[in-house]
Amino acid sequence: MRRMLDYLVAFGLLLVLVFLISEFSHRIKVIAVPLLIIAGMLIGPNGFGIVSKSEGLEFFAELGFLFLVFLAGLEIRGVKNVEWKDVASLGGVLATISFFMGFLLVYFWGYHPPKYLLATPLIIGTVFQSSSVGEIIPIINHTRKLKDKIGNTLIPTVVILDTISLISLSLILQWYRDSNPVHLLLFIVALILFIFLGSRYIPTLGKWVFNRYRSSYEEMEIVFFMAVLFSMIGVSELMGLEPIVASFLTGLFLGESMEGEEICHKLSSIGRGFLIPIFFIVVGMDADPLLFLRGASYLYLLLAIIIGLMGSKLLGGYIYSRISRKNLPLLGVVFFPQLGATLAATKIGLIYGLIDEPLFTSVVVMAIVTALITPFLTLHVFGKIEKQELSDHAVILGGGMIGEYAASALTLLHKEFIIVEKNKKRCDYLKSKGYRCILGDATRGDVLDAVNVERAKYALVLLSSSKDSVIASRYIREKNPDCRIIARVHSEKERKILKDIADEVLYPEMIAGMNIVWHIMKMIEEDGRDGSADFGI
Repeated sequence: MRRMLDYLVAFGLLLVLVFLISEFSHRIKVIAVPLLIIAGMLIGPNGFGIVSKSEGLEFFAELGFLFLVFLAGLEIRGVKNVEWKDVASLGGVLATISFFMGFLLVYFWGYHPPKYLLATPLIIGTVFQSSSVGEIIPIINHTRKLKDKIGNTLIPTVVILDTISLISLSLILQWYRDSNPVHLLLFIVALILFIFLGSRYIPTLGKWVFNRYRSSYEEMEIVFFMAVLFSMIGVSELMGLEPIVASFLTGLFLGESMEGEEICHKLSSIGRGFLIPIFFIVVGMDADPLLFLRGASYLYLLLAIIIGLMGSKLLGGYIYSRISRKNLPLLGVVFFPQLGATLAATKIGLIYGLIDEPLFTSVVVMAIVTALITPFLTLHVFGKIEKQELSDHAVILGGGMIGEYAASALTLLHKEFIIVEKNKKRCDYLKSKGYRCILGDATRGDVLDAVNVERAKYALVLLSSSKDSVIASRYIREKNPDCRIIARVHSEKERKILKDIADEVLYPEMIAGMNIVWHIMKMIEEDGRDGSADFGI
């Protein structure tokens, strides 16, 4: 009983830590993952020793990294008009250069037979191949130049790189467990069948289930996704395939059957809000940052890993830019982040004893560094959003149906306005109608500055998320106290918050409810009149 209590206390402490770090990272506008890893280093056995690892914690961490790669696989959904020739070219160049850079760097550093198995440099080669889907895609979406010019090539390329990396990892581990060529060949055949059958039947099954049982009960989709995910992991275990690879591939397969964003938001809440942060904290607990104080050789290894990774990405991006004539010589900067698949693959290498503590810690620190610097480098290299020369105008945040109605009304009134919309397809549609629209996230200060909110006369905050409406309205009010703000919310909590910020707060659900009540009262009144007439009153 005492041991169980200790587990619960430790787990509760980690969840509080996740909450505080997430809130802090949001305020300082950096991603939370590096901070979670650093927190793990500090509270773990190699830091202050506040929390010790346990079987329960390891279990949740394993679920976290399975969810991490599963959600990464889902990211390919919704990408249209893909230039697969460009994807193959960019992915091939980056995968080849990154692999050989990682392999040769570690091999000539001394990680080679007879002291180490050849699998060690091979795994680092696959680590260099991988990327971080969950971090790179938001960077692409928030960088207008990249999104407009090459967005439909970059996003599939990121997914392809992770796919290549994880499949290569599974082959290396199978070779490490059983070097018999016949068994390896049988494993490859089984892997091909796994991919072929999964890609062929799982999307079809998903669409059939959603169409047939969509209205059965609210969480049916979540249960179905979980059932498919863990069933595929079970099949992969039987054939000797690493669960992490099966999770990623299952995400790719199921992504094709998703019709809306709601299910993805639910899955993301389970993963990114709970399980995945635990995984990153545990990764930090496994690393030993004090290692670099024990000798200069460890520090040199860290520098070599960081420089080698960045150099391979820059070289690959430059070669692709020359081949494709895209005029993006520093494109490789976008591929610097190494969080998801990288840390998962490195963790597996540590578990199998193929990666030692100095190499593991170096990769973890490299992941922290690249994750922190990439957003700033991308913004510096590819430029900020061009500021619009507007004054006394209206800003419409959210270009959905209501935003489009608002734009139509302002056009009839001959009022100058600009729309902020984060969906590229929707933004392009609004532009085709002659409306001024920029692509961006309306909760970001740089995007709001670009549409000149400090000189705007009106702000129509029509975002789908009530939380985002609060964030955007607060920023506008701080920048421009005289701006007339009309905000839409979907919950009573946000309505109360915005009541003191916005000039008008629209609660569509309340308005619709009052309208329904009015119609009911009207019908009752009409029925009463008809009844009176029947009795001759």
